[in-house]
Amino acid sequence: MNEYISNKNLEILLDDALQKDRGLNLHIQECLYGFEKNYPDSERNKKQKNAALALCDEEVTIGVLKGAAGCGKTKIALEWALESRAKKIYWICPRVQVCEGIFKDLSLAEYLPNANIEIVTGEIKQHLVLGKVEETEEGQEFSSDIIITTIDQIINSITTHKHITTLMDFMNSHVVFDEYHEYITMQGFNLLFAELIECKKYQQNDSTLPNTLLVSATPNPLFVKEFLRLNEDDIIGIDSFNTSEYKINFIDFDEKDELSNPLMIEQENKSTFVISNTALTAQRSFIDNQTKENSILFHSKFTKKDKTKLFDEVFSSFKKNGTQKYDLLRSGPVVQASLNITCKKMISEMTHAENILQRLGRLDRFGTNNEINHYAIAITEGVKNGKSKDGSSRFLKELDSLQSAKVWYEFLENNLTGKTYHINKLYELYEKFYQDDACVEFIRQDLVSALKKGVQMIDANILDPKTFPQNRVEKNSIKIKKNSLRGSSLFVQMAKCSINSTDDFKILKEYAYEPEFDRIKRIKEKSSYNFKPNKTKKMTENVNKNIL
Repeated sequence: MNEYISNKNLEILLDDALQKDRGLNLHIQECLYGFEKNYPDSERNKKQKNAALALCDEEVTIGVLKGAAGCGKTKIALEWALESRAKKIYWICPRVQVCEGIFKDLSLAEYLPNANIEIVTGEIKQHLVLGKVEETEEGQEFSSDIIITTIDQIINSITTHKHITTLMDFMNSHVVFDEYHEYITMQGFNLLFAELIECKKYQQNDSTLPNTLLVSATPNPLFVKEFLRLNEDDIIGIDSFNTSEYKINFIDFDEKDELSNPLMIEQENKSTFVISNTALTAQRSFIDNQTKENSILFHSKFTKKDKTKLFDEVFSSFKKNGTQKYDLLRSGPVVQASLNITCKKMISEMTHAENILQRLGRLDRFGTNNEINHYAIAITEGVKNGKSKDGSSRFLKELDSLQSAKVWYEFLENNLTGKTYHINKLYELYEKFYQDDACVEFIRQDLVSALKKGVQMIDANILDPKTFPQNRVEKNSIKIKKNSLRGSSLFVQMAKCSINSTDDFKILKEYAYEPEFDRIKRIKEKSSYNFKPNKTKKMTENVNKNIL
């Protein structure tokens, strides 16, 4: 403070604290003007504007946008920010891939190509300035007009007590929680997300415009109204403008019989997505069929470099008017939300209602298919009965989603008649599902279980704030958090393997990560982990034996 006063630049400190409008509103106005110019007197533009105005009413505490797939949620969120006089926006997402999708969308010519936009995750730190994407220098993060980041970055400002300025900036900014429904089953995050919402509630009064918006096609009314305690009147819905027809079919399969498993067998239809609940299933199905299909594999378990490359490949191939370089995408759950990609046929593993409808949002996303869009859902006997007796049901139980998936299946079986439906009709069924007391009771059981595990996760992984002296670590060195809500981590120098099929593979004399072992050992010796060389070498030898 003395330095600011002596240098007579106290206004710089005030500008940082109070946030001056550096042109964000002008960029949003230009964006909205472009939509009006390109689509004059459009009913779509009018409905989007009405939704944005309703969400920024003074009576709204925390706005909830219930936007069906294809309604233009990103544009509505920007218009809401403009009408509620935003100076800075934190766009918070549950996963890195969602961040990447939003960053790409906002960088497009029809949105905010000349705005100051930044993406900050544990893996990616880039910013868009004057239409050019550049790497963000260390220490300059969170300085743009729109910051797209994961919830981890905000939670870290609470749990580590090292970045309190980030939390203060978050509180002073407009905040968009995109695809917030994913936090429901994320142990620990669900509780801390609720705490962030409570913090933002305290900012609101009768004369304050709302500065926080929750966005999802599947709002989960139980979570919003009973757990977050938000007003039902603050939930503003808008229908999809997609008029295509959809048909849902359930396919029974036994995991032990791969010939009956639609997730594993060869697919002949072009422009098809096969989405499984785990990366392992996606990997195995890709390996088994890679010589017979023109397909691409995408999940969250790749290295940073490969993940970035594959994300660009997937996006460019399956976006609107994409290259169609690939006929088929085999994927884990990472593509199910906020990715502006589309297909003509979809096969999905059974899961709870929110995930099923989120995946549906990638099927003929832009409403251009004149034929019926077929959505096949693969389900095991264990999931049908809500019993944890096979891989699919055990995985859902681990995520506190098994009972929710079971009652969603039963509800659809009782309400779908084998006919085709428009997408808005399927969202109406989703609303009706949450009005069924018997179904809601099973969903409540899963929610309570997830929250209890969240308490245990926080108790086990969040420590009282402590500071230890740290040795200097080389720039770009490998960093692993000791305590994380995402789970325990250990760096493993993975060996590369060339696989033609499950029976035809070769272990290569290469590793997935660079630099090589000797430099990694040196970095670890200097890090706070303080690995001893002989133990590090022994660990790596054991890992290599396991891989072989």
